[in-house]
Amino acid sequence: MSDKTAKDILQNLGRSINLLSDPSRFNRKKAFEEIRKETVDRKESLDSTVFDNVMSDIIRHVLKLFSDSVENLRENAISFTARTVERVSKPEEFMHLVIPVLLQRLGQQEIVEPSEELRLHLVKLIGKLLNITLTNLEIYVQDLIKILSRTVLDKFHEVKKESCKCCSKLATLSKERFFHEAENLVGPLMQCLGHQHSKVRLEAIKAIGQVLLNSSNKPVDRVIPNFAQRLFDPTPVVRLEITKLIPLLLTSIADEMPDIQETADGLWHDVGLKYANENEEELKDSLNFEVENLEHYPEGLSRPNIGCRRLVYLHFSKIAPGLAGDLGDWKTETKIKASQLLYILLINEEMNITQHIDKILPSLYRAITDEDEKVRNYTEKSATLLGYFAKAEVWSKLALNQLQLTSGNKSSLLILSSISKGCSCQVLSSLLPRIFQKLCLPEVCQSNDEDTQKALLSVLNSLIEVCQKSITDVEFDMFFVLITVSALSQSNKIKSETFRLIDMVSKAVGLNERESFISKHARKLLEALLPSSSSWAKYSADRFIVDTLLIECGAATLDEVSGSLLPILKNALRDERDPEIRARFLTLIGRSMLAAECGKGLSNCADELLSDSILPCFVWQAGRVAASVRTAAVSCVWAMVDKNHVRKIGKLFTPLMSLIEDDLKETRLIALRVLNCIFNSKKEDTEDLDEKIVHDSYHNIIKRLDDVSDEIRILTGVTIESYFKYFENREGYEVQLFSAHLEDIYKTLLVHLDDQNRQVQDAVAEALKVSGALKPTMLLELISEVRFKHRSMQYLDEVAESVRRMDMDDREDKKFEESSYQTKSTDSS
Repeated sequence: MSDKTAKDILQNLGRSINLLSDPSRFNRKKAFEEIRKETVDRKESLDSTVFDNVMSDIIRHVLKLFSDSVENLRENAISFTARTVERVSKPEEFMHLVIPVLLQRLGQQEIVEPSEELRLHLVKLIGKLLNITLTNLEIYVQDLIKILSRTVLDKFHEVKKESCKCCSKLATLSKERFFHEAENLVGPLMQCLGHQHSKVRLEAIKAIGQVLLNSSNKPVDRVIPNFAQRLFDPTPVVRLEITKLIPLLLTSIADEMPDIQETADGLWHDVGLKYANENEEELKDSLNFEVENLEHYPEGLSRPNIGCRRLVYLHFSKIAPGLAGDLGDWKTETKIKASQLLYILLINEEMNITQHIDKILPSLYRAITDEDEKVRNYTEKSATLLGYFAKAEVWSKLALNQLQLTSGNKSSLLILSSISKGCSCQVLSSLLPRIFQKLCLPEVCQSNDEDTQKALLSVLNSLIEVCQKSITDVEFDMFFVLITVSALSQSNKIKSETFRLIDMVSKAVGLNERESFISKHARKLLEALLPSSSSWAKYSADRFIVDTLLIECGAATLDEVSGSLLPILKNALRDERDPEIRARFLTLIGRSMLAAECGKGLSNCADELLSDSILPCFVWQAGRVAASVRTAAVSCVWAMVDKNHVRKIGKLFTPLMSLIEDDLKETRLIALRVLNCIFNSKKEDTEDLDEKIVHDSYHNIIKRLDDVSDEIRILTGVTIESYFKYFENREGYEVQLFSAHLEDIYKTLLVHLDDQNRQVQDAVAEALKVSGALKPTMLLELISEVRFKHRSMQYLDEVAESVRRMDMDDREDKKFEESSYQTKSTDSS
C-alpha cells in the first residue's frame, strides 16, 4: 500500500520534477513550491516509509538547485534538504548524494558559493548530518575534512564558528579514520586563534583540542606557541578554555626534544604565574602559609609554582578518566603521550593525588607491563611520585590488597616497587611488617614465573635501598623471600640477583659476610619448614628451599643447624616418599659430605643418617626411578666413606655387596669404588668390620670381571688388588684356612689375564702380583698349566717373574732371620 501511495505522489509530481530544470526561473520556482507543498510542507504528514520512498527519488533533483543561479532557489533547496535528512528514517542513505554536492560548493580551491549566508546554511547542514548520521561516516571523512579546511578560513565569522563546531563533532564521531587525516585541519584552525571575534577564537580552541586528542600528536608542537598567546587573551572565557587544554601543554614538557621541553616548561610556568596573579585573593591563604620547599621531594625536579599546582588541582578530576582510557589505547603514540602527561600532572598535583589514587592505580597496573618501553618507564616514574606525595596509609592499603587479590602478579609487584622508591625511610620502615606479611604469602613469593620473580626482587631491592638499617626488624622475612625466589628460579641471573640482595641485607644489618647472615636465620627457617616436610611432594616449594640451603650453607652453618636439619632429611628419605625427592636429597647430602671437614657440618650426623635413612635405600625395587635412588644412595655413601665421615663401616659392608650386582651400571661402578675406599682405609677406621665377611666377599667381587662394562671390569681388578692389601695392613691373609679361596681367585684372575682389553689385563696382572706373594708356588703351578692356553705369554711371564722375585726375597729374608737367630744363640752360649 505504501509503495502504491509513493508511486502515486511521484506520478503527480512528475511534471514539477521535470520543470526544476526549466530555463525559466519562474517555472523552476513554481515547480519547487509544488514539490515542497506535497512533501515536507504537506498538511497531512506522509507515512515514514512513503516519505522515505518519495524523497529518495526527489532529493537528487532538488540537489541540482544548490548550483542554481537564483539565490532564493538555492536557499530553499538547502532548507528543503536539511528538513528532509531530519525526517527520513535512514539519513545515511542520502549521504552519497549530499556530500558530493557540498564538496562541489564548498570544497574547491576557490569556494563556489558566493553568498555568505548560504555558505553558513551549507555548513549548518554538515553539522546536522554529523548529528543524525552515526553509521558509514568513515567513508566521507576525507571529503568532510577537505570541505571544513576551506570553510574554517571563510571570511564570514559565523561560517568560521560553525565550521569549528563541525570539526569538533567529526573528531569525536569517527576517531579511527579521522586519526590519519586530522593534521589537515590543524593549520586552518590555528589561523582562527587570532580572529577578532572572541566566539570564533573560543570555538577554534575547542576544535583544536578535539583534533589533537584524536590525532597522532605530531601537530602539538606547532600549536603550543599559538596557545601561549591565547593565555593572555583579553576575553576570560577564551583564557578559561585554554586552561582546559592544559594536557596538551603539559605533554610537551616531557617531549624528546630539549628545546621543546624548555619552551613548554617556560610557558607552563608563565601560565601558573598569570593564574596566581589573577586569583591572588583566592590563593591568599596558600601563598601565606604553604611551605615553599618540601622536605621530601624528588631529586632533580623543580617544584611548580602555586598557580600551576592550583590549575592542575582544579582540572585533574576532569582529565583523569580520559587519561585512564588513553593509557590502555590501541595506539602506541597515544599511550606514550598519556603516560608522559600523567607523570607531569602528578608533579603538579602533589599531595592532592591521594584523593584520586584509587582511580590512578588500575591504569598504572595495566601500563607498567605495556609492550612499549617508554610507556613502562613513565609509568614507573609516576608510581614513584605516588610514594613521594600520596599518604602512606592510603596507597599501602590499596597496593597491598591488590597484591593479595592478584596473588602477587608482575604488575602489582612492579608498582609496589616503584612506589616504595619514592617513600622516605621513616614512612616505608613503618610499613615493612605489613608489606612482608603479604610478600611472605605462598601465592606471592612461591611463583615459578620468571617475570614475577624479577618483579619481586625489584620490590626487595627498593625496600633495602630506602630502609637500609631499618630492615633489621624484618630481616628474617627478607631472608625467607630471597631464599624462596632463589630456590624456585631456573634462571642463573635471578639466582645471582638474589644473592646480591642477600649481601646488601647482610651489610645493612651489620654482618660483613653472606655466610654469617644465612647462618643467623637458617635454623629458624628449618624449624618453620619441619612441620610440612612429612608431606612434601615432588614440586613442593619448601623442598626446593631446603635444597638451596644445603647447597649454599657452609660447613660451619650446617654444623650449627644439623639438629634442625636432620629430622627434615629423615622425613625426606622415608621409604614412602616420592623417589625423585629421595634421590635429590641423597645427592645433596653427598655433596655436603664432600664439602664438610671431618667432625663438622653434616659429618656429625653421618652414622645416624646412614643407618636410619640411607641404607634402607639400598633395598632393591623394580623400576628406573627406584634404581636412580639406589645410585644416589651409594654415591652419598661414597662421599661419606671417602671423607672418613663414617665411623661404623661394619653395618655398611654387607648391603654394599648387593649393590655391586645392581642392574644399573653406575650403581655397580660406585659400589666398587666404595669398596676400594673401605679396603684402603686405615686399620682404626675399620675395627668393627668382621674379617670373615671380608674374606667371603671375594666371591661377589670377582664375578664383576665378567661384567658387560669394561670400566667395571678394570675397577674390579683394582678392587681385588685393594682387597689383598687390606689384609697386608692388618693380621694378614690366613693362607692355610682360605687356601681354596685363594686357588679360586688365582684361576679366575688367570682367565681374565688373557682378556681382549689391555687395561683389564693390566689391572688383573697387578692383582695377581699382589696376591701371588701369599702362595707363590700355587700361582706358578697354575701359570704353567694355562701357559699354552693364552694368546700371549707377556702378562704370564711378567706375573711369574714378579712372583719368583718376591719368593726369592722372602727366602733370603728367612735365611737372614735364621742366621741371625743362630748367631745370637752362639753368643749367648
